[in-house]
Amino acid sequence: MEQVHQKLVGLLKRRNSVLDDIRRREGLLAGAESRLAALEAECRKKGIEPDQLDLAIEKLAERYIKIVDKLEEQIVEAETVLASFIHPGDTV
Repeated sequence: MEQVHQKLVGLLKRRNSVLDDIRRREGLLAGAESRLAALEAECRKKGIEPDQLDLAIEKLAERYIKIVDKLEEQIVEAETVLASFIHPGDTV
């Protein structure tokens, strides 16, 4: 009978451990859901629907590339203009 009692005690410990693990994971889930809701609200505040985030990122990346390309054009143009004022052999 002692063996059965010890088995029951062991099983109860295992059950309690599983229940503790479930509670911990439920807490983690609740925290993650709360953070997700906050991030979704922040996206909406900025005029971006959360389910359209990939599209928004793609548009921003395209805009970034265009801005960098335009900056490069302006720098090349400025270098060209400045080069016309510098004569060979001049020092700055």
